Amino acid sequence: MRSSRVLAICALTASCAGCSGHSDVPARSSGRTQPAPAAKLPAIDPIALERELRAELHSLRKLRFVGMDDGPVPEFELRTDTGATIDSETIVGHEAFVVAFFATWCDLCERKLGSMERALKETGPMRIIPVSVDGPETWPAVSGYLEAAGIYEQPVRALDHPSFVLSYNPFSTVPLLVIVGRNGGLVDYQLGFEREHDARLVDSLRLAKTIGPLAKPSAHAAPTPE
Repeated sequence: MRSSRVLAICALTASCAGCSGHSDVPARSSGRTQPAPAAKLPAIDPIALERELRAELHSLRKLRFVGMDDGPVPEFELRTDTGATIDSETIVGHEAFVVAFFATWCDLCERKLGSMERALKETGPMRIIPVSVDGPETWPAVSGYLEAAGIYEQPVRALDHPSFVLSYNPFSTVPLLVIVGRNGGLVDYQLGFEREHDARLVDSLRLAKTIGPLAKPSAHAAPTPE
């Protein structure tokens, strides 16, 4: 995505700045050996970069936080680890689903996903969108981690979708379950892990499957600012 490339450029710039105290020039010797030429950084097209930044700014202006109003949850288009696309247009308002934020290094995440697995055995299957905040070092363990938790949907990398993460998980906290009803509205937002949440989780999953249509906006409601 555009935002991922922009973040990659920023990360590259930061990493170069952080290496300023390290020299790649070989130590002097008695010979006339010339120092190795410095590696060239990839050229950055300022026009293309400006275009990407403007597009990202436009998407941030349109950003909505999940649960901020009584309407459907914010739109999204996600890409799984296998390249498949998850488009909100095909599921929001058509079926109930859960967005599960987790990390393999998070002990509470394992407990929360276990609670969700037990709850789904009571309420029946439901689409899960697993979003991992794992970095490159722990990402290889994600698929096995999910299978152990009884989740076989392909994971989504949080780092690839910063706008989505900001919209659905503005606190950047795991574990987090965002339960969306078949009407497209937010049913429950479970942050962290507590044993007391287990019964509530079962109730929320059941409600997500049976909840009625969203209320239509009032004709006298104030217009949304641009």
